[in-house]
Amino acid sequence: MKYRNRSEESSGQPGSRSIIFLIVRREVRMRLRSRIFVGGTLLLIALMALSVLFIDVIESRSSATRVGFTGSVRALEQPLASAVATLKGNVIISEVVDQATGEAQVGQSLDVLISGSITAPRVLVKDQLSPTLQAILNFLAQQNALDAQITGAGLDLATVRASVVAAGVTVTSQLPANPLRTQQIVVGFAIAYILMLALSFYGGLIASGVVEEKSTRIVEIVLSTVRPTQLLAGKIIGVGLVGLCQLVVLGAAALAIFIPTGVVSVPSLSLGALLVDLLWFLLGFYFYATIFAAGAALVSRQEDIPSVTAPPVILLILSYVLVNLVMFDPNSLSSTLLSLLPPFAPVLMVARLAAGNPPLIQVVGAAALTIAATIGLTQVAGRIYANSILRMGARVGFRDALRRRPG
Repeated sequence: MKYRNRSEESSGQPGSRSIIFLIVRREVRMRLRSRIFVGGTLLLIALMALSVLFIDVIESRSSATRVGFTGSVRALEQPLASAVATLKGNVIISEVVDQATGEAQVGQSLDVLISGSITAPRVLVKDQLSPTLQAILNFLAQQNALDAQITGAGLDLATVRASVVAAGVTVTSQLPANPLRTQQIVVGFAIAYILMLALSFYGGLIASGVVEEKSTRIVEIVLSTVRPTQLLAGKIIGVGLVGLCQLVVLGAAALAIFIPTGVVSVPSLSLGALLVDLLWFLLGFYFYATIFAAGAALVSRQEDIPSVTAPPVILLILSYVLVNLVMFDPNSLSSTLLSLLPPFAPVLMVARLAAGNPPLIQVVGAAALTIAATIGLTQVAGRIYANSILRMGARVGFRDALRRRPG
């Protein structure tokens, strides 16, 4: 083998690595310059930016409630604002000259007009009152009524309030509190979904490219100078690099858009986490790309692609379905075992990393199993590809494609 490589180099013939590099460069240049890649990337970045504006507009409209007080009930202004702020809401207190003026302003400059007394407030709204605001007003009215009864009975109001405040339930959790849990779950689902789509999309590109070259007989010309396994390796590596490039751009855009605006503030969307997610994309892509390419080599028409790419697509969809199990109980036995299996690891391990901190040995083990499975699949896919890529017409049978052929 060494003698063959030396003779190829001495005779001016490119070696195997040089041929694969040329195929990789061809795939990368062709796809990076395509309108689909450039337009799709810009569109996704624009959608991320628009989502931030949309969330900001929704929050600004839903969080601020314009409230006006008139008469003696103005004593509830400060307690109401404090209670709403505690619930992470927002009210804008407006001065109202009199009852008639306030009623005229409801639906225009006011959302809520509160009148009456501190123990029996009356509320006027255009449509309906927020349940949260209604509950706060009920609580304040009941508290004021209770204070009046305590004072009337001759009891010390401060002492009674201190006793009421001191009463309550004490909750002890065996796990440390995690105020970012909800955001971690949302980010985990989002990243797992993006990975599933990316693996499906770029796997589909592999399949459509194989069938296109086969149906147009371009592959016959290419294979006159390169071996089938070299063409397969170059195509998979090239498309994988294009996918990685696009995800890097989108990840950088996500950091630049979401973090400064405060839409997402959890460690799951940090630079280190995104680098790990990109690594899992590569592991998952090369695992699934061999399956997509081998399946596509069995057919010669574009309309036959769904029939041979259905198995890997189903596995990817099933992986995302299992994210529901992993995200809400990431350290259970079932979550651990499923995230170690190569077909599910690229999606489920990313979800576990976003939901918590799985042991490093499990992350490394899942990566090692995925790499080992990819190596085995590459051998099988290489034989299927070599035996099927030049066979036109009817779909090639799986067993027939696996047979070792002479020569």
